[in-house]
Amino acid sequence: MTTTYQHHFAAALARLKHETITVEIMVLSKDEHRTLFAKIADSALAINKSQIAFSYRAVVQTKKDEWIEIKLPLDKFEATSFGRVVKDAGAVEPNEINAVGFMLGDKKAGAFKLEVEWIKVLRAK
Repeated sequence: MTTTYQHHFAAALARLKHETITVEIMVLSKDEHRTLFAKIADSALAINKSQIAFSYRAVVQTKKDEWIEIKLPLDKFEATSFGRVVKDAGAVEPNEINAVGFMLGDKKAGAFKLEVEWIKVLRAK
């Protein structure tokens, strides 16, 4: 995301910080069906009581040449550190999030193309 998008994303989260929110994403994969992780993080990597740095991720399945709309409530994100689940990390704090990213999670080598049409932050219904 560009700085402008980061600013708007952070501003949207700040307005909703005391509410339950959902992150919505519209993506297109030009390659085969792949497993991605949608990742969210705060400005500094979160650190739990055990001094383990972590961020949060949710699994996203793509479909070749098909736009998919993904709705990810924050309770679907799990804290991870270097691919391992962090059990005592606690829930995602909406007002601490300032970044959204994507990471391939299926361990398949080779090129991959992903287009992102939009990312939204909405009040959960």
